[in-house]
Amino acid sequence: MAFFSPFKSVLRTNFVPSQSEVEALKHTLEAPSAGSRALADRLAFLMDRLVEKQRTRDALAQSIDAHRNLLTPFRTLPDDVLTEIFLWCLPTVHEAVMDETEAPLLLTTVCRRWRIVAHQMPRLWASLHIAMPHTPRFRGRVASERMQEIQGVFQDSVRRHQRAIILWLDRAKVCPLSISIHDPNASWTADPPAPSYFVILLPFMARIRRLEVDINQQLASDYLAGLPSIFFPNLRALVLRFNRRLRSHLVPIWNQSGLLNAPNLQCLSVLLFPLCFPDIRVNWSSLTHIVATGSSVRKLSIGDALKIFVGCPKLQYCDIDISSSLNAPAVYLPFSLPHLHTLSIISGSTNLAELFQHADIPSLRNLLFFPRTYPAQSQRSPLLTILARTGMNLERLTTNIQFLTLSDLLECFDLVPALTHFSNGHGNVSYSPSQRRMRYSLPVAPRMVSALLGILTPSRDERVYLPKLQVVKFDMNGLQMQVYDKEIMGFVRGRMEFASETHAEVGAQVVPLTRVSFMGIGEKELDLEKEFAGYVADGLVLELSHLGGPFDAWKVNVDRGCHYAMFYPPPYYGQTQTGIEQVAEYL
Repeated sequence: MAFFSPFKSVLRTNFVPSQSEVEALKHTLEAPSAGSRALADRLAFLMDRLVEKQRTRDALAQSIDAHRNLLTPFRTLPDDVLTEIFLWCLPTVHEAVMDETEAPLLLTTVCRRWRIVAHQMPRLWASLHIAMPHTPRFRGRVASERMQEIQGVFQDSVRRHQRAIILWLDRAKVCPLSISIHDPNASWTADPPAPSYFVILLPFMARIRRLEVDINQQLASDYLAGLPSIFFPNLRALVLRFNRRLRSHLVPIWNQSGLLNAPNLQCLSVLLFPLCFPDIRVNWSSLTHIVATGSSVRKLSIGDALKIFVGCPKLQYCDIDISSSLNAPAVYLPFSLPHLHTLSIISGSTNLAELFQHADIPSLRNLLFFPRTYPAQSQRSPLLTILARTGMNLERLTTNIQFLTLSDLLECFDLVPALTHFSNGHGNVSYSPSQRRMRYSLPVAPRMVSALLGILTPSRDERVYLPKLQVVKFDMNGLQMQVYDKEIMGFVRGRMEFASETHAEVGAQVVPLTRVSFMGIGEKELDLEKEFAGYVADGLVLELSHLGGPFDAWKVNVDRGCHYAMFYPPPYYGQTQTGIEQVAEYL
C-alpha cells in the first residue's frame, strides 16, 4: 500500500539527500515501517493458524480415510469368495515358492484376517517348489575350526528350511500335492543334502500327484529308485532330470524302480535317463503323456519309438526325439493312437515314413516336426506320411521348411485343409560339427519363404491354400533364406482383403489373419507397422523384427503351438536360501 512521500519525484534517481533531508526521510519512513511490521506479525499469526488448520484437516482426512476403509467392499467379502481370489493369486507357470513377495506367503502379510483365511486353505499350500541350498565350497587352505563353523551354519540353515517345508505341506492337509525339487549341487558334491530332503518328504509321498526332481548325485538316485510303488498311490505326473554323469552301470536299480511303477502314473518325462528308455519297466498301457528325448546311454531309435507307440494306446501327448534308424524292425506293426492330440518329433531317422505308414492318429490336432536330414527330390518327406494318417483334421503345424522341398510343402497343404496355425521353427535340434559343416555346404533355395508366401496369397483365378489359416509365424534366424517387407505386405493384404470379400466361385471362405510374426527379416524397406495399422486396430497381432534393428526380446520367444509348458511347467530357479528366517516367520 502506497503512502504520501515528499521524495516521490526523486525515487529511482541518482539524487543525494542532504543532512536535513536524511532526517526528513527517516521521519517519513517511521509510520510505514511500523505498519509493515504490524502486517508481518499479522501474516505470521495467520500462517501459524493456517498451518494449524492444515494439520487439523490432514488429521481429519486420515481419520475419514481410515473410517472409509471400513466401508470397502473387499472387507465385506465372505471367506469363500476370498478363498477363490487367493487361489487365483497362485503362480501358473511354476510351483509356489517360499518367497514373502509372492503368493501364498504374501497373502499372510496383509492383515490378521487374511492370514487366518490363508492358513485355513489347504489348496493354497498344495504346491511347493523346493530349492535345495548350495553346499559350502572351500578353496585353498581353510582352518578346521572355520570349516566346522561354516558347516554348522549350513546344517542349521538346512534344518530351518526343512522345518518350513514340513509346516508348509502340513497346511495342505489331505489335498493332492504338486512338488518340484531343484538341486543345484554337482554330482561330485560331498555329503549332498538331497537325501535328507527326500526323507522329510516321505510322510507326504502318498499325497503327491505331480513330482518333478533334479537327480544329480548317486545317493539321491539310489534313494528315489529304491522307494516301493506303494509310496506313490496318487502319483499322476513324473518329471525326472538326471545328471549326465550318472551312468547305467551305477544305477541298475532304476530298472525295477517303484517310482516308475506307480500304479496311477499317466504322465512321464525323463531327461538324460541313465538306462535305455524303452527298456525300463513302466506301466506303458496307462501312460497318456510322454516326453522321451533318449538317455545318456543311447538315443531313441526307430525301433524304440515303435515300442512306445504300440505299448501306449492311451497316448494323448508325445514329445519324442528319434535320432537313428538302429534296431529298425523288418516288419512295422500297425498301431492306433485314437486319443493323440499333440505330437512333437525330432527325427534323424530315414525310416520314419515306414514307422507311420500304418499308423492311425485321427485325433491329432497339433504336430511339431523337426527333421535332421535334408530333403531329396527322389524321396518324399516323412511329414507327408504322418499328415496322411491324421484324417485331414490337423489344426496346428510347426516345422522347419529348410528341410522340405516346395513340392513337399504343396502336398502338405493339400493334406491339412483345416490348418489354422502354421509356424516355421527350429525346435531343440542340435547338430554335430560335421553335420553343421555339411548343413551350410548343401544348396538351399534362398527364396523358399517368398515362394511360400506367394502360394498362400489367395487369388480369384487360382486355388486357395489353407483357407482357415489365422496365425503365421516365421523365425528366419539361422535360415539360409530371405524374405522382404514388400512380400510380407502383399501376403497380409492379400489374405485380409480376400477374407473381406465373397468369392462364391472359389468355393473356399478365407478366414482373416489374427496373428503375423516374422523374426529376423532382412533390411527394413517399408514401415509395415504403419501399413498394417488398420488391421492392427481391428485385432491383428503383428510381431516383426529386422536384422540389424532394435526389437523387443520377448518377441523372439514366440509360441510355437506346443503346449509343453501347460503339461510340464518349467522349474523356477529364482528362489535362493537368502532370507529363510524371514520366510519362516510367515509360515
